[in-house]
Amino acid sequence: MVKKYFFMFCVIWGLSTQAQIINIPDANFKNALLNTLCVDNNSFYGGDVDADVNNDGEIQVSEAFLVTKLILNNSNISSVMGIEYFTNLVSLEVGNNPLVTLNLQIPSLKKLTCHNAQLTELMVDGLPNLEEIYCGDNWITYLDLSATNVFQLNVSNNPNLVWVNIRNGVLNGCVILLMPGVDYTCADYLNCPALRFVCLDDEEASSQSFYSNFPQDEVQFVTDCSLAVKDNVINKLFTLYPNPTNGVLNIDIINGETVNQISIYNALGQKILNRTNTDAIDVSSLAQGTYLITVETNNGNKTQQFVKL
Repeated sequence: MVKKYFFMFCVIWGLSTQAQIINIPDANFKNALLNTLCVDNNSFYGGDVDADVNNDGEIQVSEAFLVTKLILNNSNISSVMGIEYFTNLVSLEVGNNPLVTLNLQIPSLKKLTCHNAQLTELMVDGLPNLEEIYCGDNWITYLDLSATNVFQLNVSNNPNLVWVNIRNGVLNGCVILLMPGVDYTCADYLNCPALRFVCLDDEEASSQSFYSNFPQDEVQFVTDCSLAVKDNVINKLFTLYPNPTNGVLNIDIINGETVNQISIYNALGQKILNRTNTDAIDVSSLAQGTYLITVETNNGNKTQQFVKL
């Protein structure tokens, strides 16, 4: 009798799990899953089918379980909450979306494409099997890949990128930087003028093949990846005060450099204010909310959030 009840419980539990509907708050994310060819079933270019296998207008856990490659580019998605249920996902493309931040927890993921996603923060601690990342044309300040297996990296055109940690125990014998005068293939830092710090595995640092002839003399290639070093490199650029503010926002450049340009962006990534050759900007005309400010100097750029009261 006990075995019979246990069997019935397992059947009911299995059915309820299969029928569980995933909560997907972002309407554009849900629409892409339901109504676009977002699932790649054959590894050829582009998607083949949508993710709604039973065509009920919802995505169940059982449906998410079937997906290994998901293409969500150009879908106006601002949040991918619910993506964590795609537990067999190997490849994810979310380029050209207004994401701003991306924090993924998908242990199976091996390839991530997130170019031009207006990202200021990318967290990949939940991607231990990640091998390839293509995340150019964003506003990322620092990128920590130490908890991944990444050997192929493209973070080109990230003008605010200061700090990269690729000390992950994976030897990058073909690591390449694809910058003028540098002939590598696995790591691309093209047009990252603020870059100051790259942390390597011991073998990579000792061979010097990773960074020979690197065109930016001020970039440090080291094997000490402590958070204190990262914070020192990033925070030395500038501080804002007062923040929050309802009037003038002041910029204090720690090393005394001159501010060349200040740009303010709204939550959609649209530039709404721009000033040159000044260390203060009047934001009293802005509506209440959270904004991004990018400060440009001869020694690099940095983007930071501030709140308008």
